[in-house]
Amino acid sequence: MRHVCTSHLARKTQLIRCSKIDFFPILGSAKNWKIVEKVADRQVPPLSNVTINSSDCPVVVCPADPQQYPDSDRLLIYLLKDQENDATDLQLVQATPNSFNIDVHGSTDEQKTLEIHVPVQSNVSAFCSGGGDVSVKYLHSDRLAVVTSSGSISTKDIRCSEIVLATQGGSVACTGVLQGKINIKAMSQGTISCQRLQGPLANVESEKGSVKFGSLHRKCKVEITGKADLIAAGLDGRLQAVLKEGNADVQVSNLVGHSNIELGKGNVKLRLGETDNNLIRLSADQVNMCGEFEAENSSENGKNLVRFGRKGDGQGDLKVSVLEGEILVEKSSWIASLNLNKKYN
Repeated sequence: MRHVCTSHLARKTQLIRCSKIDFFPILGSAKNWKIVEKVADRQVPPLSNVTINSSDCPVVVCPADPQQYPDSDRLLIYLLKDQENDATDLQLVQATPNSFNIDVHGSTDEQKTLEIHVPVQSNVSAFCSGGGDVSVKYLHSDRLAVVTSSGSISTKDIRCSEIVLATQGGSVACTGVLQGKINIKAMSQGTISCQRLQGPLANVESEKGSVKFGSLHRKCKVEITGKADLIAAGLDGRLQAVLKEGNADVQVSNLVGHSNIELGKGNVKLRLGETDNNLIRLSADQVNMCGEFEAENSSENGKNLVRFGRKGDGQGDLKVSVLEGEILVEKSSWIASLNLNKKYN
């Protein structure tokens, strides 16, 4: 095992005192840090595996500047901080020719961020055992895994074959596209929000935090085990959702295959396109239809049953079941169903 850089090399690192850090591409900091310490600058294989372990220090991961490093073969580590003499202990270890381990530990009361620039096709695994947040941006690789204890996870424009985002006490926020085989899990009160979730398959699990999608593509499974809400502003594909208690607001752009929404207690708002060609089946204490629908109404075991659509001749079908609560169905315009130019919060 080869030690590439350890905390003992702190005397050789580059200290930069600055009021604005805009002279090299640090993407993760919105704060004007007083000191930027360049801890490591190494040439690495473009297809590297980078593992990051942090106790409490927030971590930002992004690609190295492609204009400055066109061969995508650079690993750079910066420590952004407000105090020159902090107690941060950082180690960079080269485990194999293309595998690198980064360990960082330090005092929890000091303001600092570890920013790591990697080749854009690097496989990244980041673990934060304390309260630090982890942010990952613009990666295009085989695998990304981020696990935190109480810190939150944020991503921006990630395209990986496999993506794992899990937090015990924080939230997950994904802006831009999140594309690949996706697993997202937030426990406790942590919320999950994704601007554009694109499969082929996504599994999303929340305990007591709301789940919000700007748009859903391909196949997605959602499970909310506690009391929380589900919002899907644009469904284009297949959705399997199970909620224990809360409200669901789903706008359908296009259904492919069978979709199902099961809610134990709460209300469901379903928004459909004006020329919907899908089979819709609804079951709840009360079903309210806002607009003109050619529907079949019946009742069974005290539930109102409503069925309408092309009876299987369309592209897909959707079944919505509510044990205790109501379903509201309304029509939206074709443009609205595409969720174009909608501000995402």
